[in-house]
Amino acid sequence: MSQFVYWYNEKHRHSGLQFVTPRQRHEGSALVILEKRRKVYVEARSRHPERWARGTRNWALSDKVALNPIKEDHRRIPEGGGWFLKRMRSNPAAAAYGRSEAKSLDECARLSKADQS
Repeated sequence: MSQFVYWYNEKHRHSGLQFVTPRQRHEGSALVILEKRRKVYVEARSRHPERWARGTRNWALSDKVALNPIKEDHRRIPEGGGWFLKRMRSNPAAAAYGRSEAKSLDECARLSKADQS
């Protein structure tokens, strides 16, 4: 396992870190490396602009680094709450089913009646 950790932190160039190692990022040497890469790309583009359909690669470091970043959930609940909330509104027994004190469907019906009164 220690060999893997060494390789992962010292040798492997991570795409999420603009192809520098975690150690280089942590120590601050990534900025120097990325500036050199930027200059190489700019020079290569100036020498052979016909090879470049767009601009050069963005070598800027991200402000945030995470091992497994949490992605934003772009799903949204439709206006009116969607099918689940509509079902809960139309069937009070089903709405009570999710309550922790409800142990059975019969108890759900009893709880929903109590909520209505």
